[in-house]
Amino acid sequence: MLTLVKKSGLFGVFIGLSFAHHAQDFETITDGAWHNPLVWNLGTVPGLGSSSVLVKHNMVGDTISVFSTSFEIDPTGSVHANNLFTCFASSRILGDLEGSTVTFDNSLHGLDNPEVFVASDISATSDLVVSGMDLNNEGNVDCFDNLVVDMGETINSGSITSNTCVLQNTSNTGLIEAGAVLSTNGLQNLSNGVITVIGNMLIDGDIQNDGDISTENLTIGGITAQGNGGKICIAECFANTASFSGTMDICDASESSCDINFAFQFGDGISFCEGGPCATSVSISEVDFEEVSIYPNPCSDALHFKNITAPNTKIQLLDTSGRVVLSEQLTPEGQLQVGHLARGHYFLHILDKNRPTNHKIRLQ
Repeated sequence: MLTLVKKSGLFGVFIGLSFAHHAQDFETITDGAWHNPLVWNLGTVPGLGSSSVLVKHNMVGDTISVFSTSFEIDPTGSVHANNLFTCFASSRILGDLEGSTVTFDNSLHGLDNPEVFVASDISATSDLVVSGMDLNNEGNVDCFDNLVVDMGETINSGSITSNTCVLQNTSNTGLIEAGAVLSTNGLQNLSNGVITVIGNMLIDGDIQNDGDISTENLTIGGITAQGNGGKICIAECFANTASFSGTMDICDASESSCDINFAFQFGDGISFCEGGPCATSVSISEVDFEEVSIYPNPCSDALHFKNITAPNTKIQLLDTSGRVVLSEQLTPEGQLQVGHLARGHYFLHILDKNRPTNHKIRLQ
C-alpha cells in the first residue's frame, strides 16, 4: 500500500511539474528557426499547454503552429513561415507576419472575446483565415487570394487588400481593396473610410456609409442604408432592397438591365451623381490568367516575361482601383522595371495582338 501511495504521489508530482513547465511563458532570446530550442528562453519549443508566446526576434520556419492561449509579435520581432502559419491564440501582431496560408482559430481553447489585433503587417501569399475571432486591423493586411473572417467582426482603420474578402460585420475607417468579391453581413463605412471592389460587392444586411465606396457591381440585401455625406459609385449592376436615408450621393455609371431596385424610398438627402460621374474600372471577369510566363511573382524589382509572341508588345500595369500606373513597350523575353512602384497587388495587361492576356501580380 505504501508503495502504491508513493508511486501515486510521485506521479502527481510529475504531472504537476509537467503542467507547470508547459504553463510557463515562452519568449524568444535570439533570431533563428522557430523549431530550434536554443532560441527560446525555456530551452524548448512552445507546444500544447503553453500559456503565452512572445516573439521579440526574427523567426523563420516551414510550418509553424502556436498552441498557447496568447500570442504576440513585438515590434522588434517578425515571423516568416514558408508554408503554413496556424495560431490558436488571441493575438497581437505588432511586428511583421508572413506565411503562405495564415490561420487564426479559436476552436482549440474557446477563448472569450478573442481578437487578432494588427498594428504592423500580415502578408499571406495564399489565404488568411480568422475563425471565431475578431479582426482588428490598424496596420496592413495583404492577402493574395482569400481573406475570410467567418464568425467575428472586422474592424479596420488600416489597409486590407485581398482578391476575395468574405467578412461578417465590418466597420471601416481605413482602406479596403478587393479584386473579385467583397462580401459582408453588415457594413459601417465611416468617415474617411474607402472601399474599392473591382468585381462584386455583396452586403447582406444594413449599411452605414459616410465614406467612399467604388465597385463594379453592388448588391444591398438589407432594410436600411444610411449616410452622412458618403458616396457610392457603381460601374455596372446595382441590386438593392434597402431604403436610403441621411445624406449620400449615389452614382450608377451604366444604364444596365441588371439594375434592380426594390427600395421603398430614397430620402430627400440622397442625390444622384452630384459628385461627378464614376470612373470606369477594370472588371475582374476580364482576368483569365493565360500561359504567358511572368516571374518572379511576388516581385520586388523587375518582372521577366516569356512566350510573348509579338515584338514591341505594350504592357500596362493597373492598381486595384483600375488606374494605369505603368505603360511600356517590351520586346520578347523582356523585362519590366517595377521597383519604384508602391508595394501591393496589381493587374497586368499584356496587349499582345496575337494573344492579349491579363494577370495578377504582387509587389513586395
